[in-house]
Amino acid sequence: MVIVVMGVSGSGKTTVGEVLAERLHRHFVDNDAQLLARTGQTAREIAETEGAGVRHLRAAEALVDALANPVPAVVAAAAAAPLEPSAVAPMRAHDVGCLRAPP
Repeated sequence: MVIVVMGVSGSGKTTVGEVLAERLHRHFVDNDAQLLARTGQTAREIAETEGAGVRHLRAAEALVDALANPVPAVVAAAAAAPLEPSAVAPMRAHDVGCLRAPP
């Protein structure tokens, strides 16, 4: 099973996700790194060249790939990625946590 940690940029997804993965002896997946590996662009670059909608779609595609991997993992995902329609059904099969942090 995959645990998805979601939150806005800077909320601590990577920090908490890495610690959680270590303690649970799971692989850690940073969705931003997956996005860069898949597209050759950062989320910011995609948003600047193709728009925020495309950025969310590409991030959701990277998240769905991470969810399909049979290796137990903790995935840090930007808040918008799990909300994309293509990611909703795959997310239902996994545990999801949301990090909240003050601005």
